[in-house]
Amino acid sequence: MGEAAGELGYRVGTELTRYQVELRTDPHVRLKEADDQIRCTRTAAARAAARIGLRIASTGTPVLGQAAPVPITGGARYARSTAHFRALDDEQTACACHIHVGLPDPVLPCTSATTCGPGCRP
Repeated sequence: MGEAAGELGYRVGTELTRYQVELRTDPHVRLKEADDQIRCTRTAAARAAARIGLRIASTGTPVLGQAAPVPITGGARYARSTAHFRALDDEQTACACHIHVGLPDPVLPCTSATTCGPGCRP
């Protein structure tokens, strides 16, 4: 993290487990801009990992090291999570990409969530 923080600042951070990294983007209104920033952020993270002899991989699950119980990242945020959700935290071996989408109409998010099922059919 420290290696990447110099270049990425707030756009890189820890995640629940020590084998995960969180990469963040700024809010965007155009997909092209978001895509460009995602690619640049991933490239910078890969460079930082390479400088210390590591590589990053989007695998979905850990490929090396202890899978269960998961190695929880240190710090107050994760200590609170462990205190409240330890059994769940022990099972957090899945890694994923998730995207936050802002919608200006307060009703639209509910409508979108209930109509976007498999294949996002309306």
